Amino acid sequence: MNRFAPGILLMLAACASSPASAPEAEPLKPAPVAVVYPDSTNAEWREELKPGDVLRIQVWHRAEFSGEFIVGPNGKLLHPLYQDVDVVNLPPSQVNANVAAFLGKYETNPQFIVQPLYRVLVGGEVRQGGLVNVPQTTTLPQAIAFAGGPAQEADMSDVKLLRGRTITVYDLTSLGLVLDTLHVRSGDQIVVGKKFNFLRDYAGPIAALVTMFISIGYYTRR
Repeated sequence: MNRFAPGILLMLAACASSPASAPEAEPLKPAPVAVVYPDSTNAEWREELKPGDVLRIQVWHRAEFSGEFIVGPNGKLLHPLYQDVDVVNLPPSQVNANVAAFLGKYETNPQFIVQPLYRVLVGGEVRQGGLVNVPQTTTLPQAIAFAGGPAQEADMSDVKLLRGRTITVYDLTSLGLVLDTLHVRSGDQIVVGKKFNFLRDYAGPIAALVTMFISIGYYTRR
């Protein structure tokens, strides 16, 4: 027995010195990322203005020329002063040149800023739904904030975006969603869903139906 003891001790020491191999961890899977819609070829604006959009013009010390002006169906601004200024389907440099040419009739070297705004519709469970004018860099969550933010019963995991004929549902609570890539576009419609409530959505209507049938049965037997 004693002559086997040193071998047994060496085997135990080797086992103690080499730790047991741990099972390999599963590789991390990338989180889902929202689809990034490419910007337009224009480096300054995401897209050119369309009828129904809004152009914000701020002229230094000239309040009568400043404001937010709707783009009309004819491609010009719906305003008595700017009604001959073309802005639709033009690059930003040309829009700025057209506004500068108009303002140049009234003062030398006018100082102004031009900012395009999208007109989008935000509805559903928001505090102040309706048409809102938002900058072109506005994201989906920011557009909801422009409409007063989500209401108490809002379900931010069920936000529908209607763009053209396509409806896309976004879960804005998802950690893997890159929110700064969800930019709105001209004419977008955003609808925030409502949280599910069993008593309100099922139990209440069923109870109302049962009460109605009981009432009908009671009066038919009289």
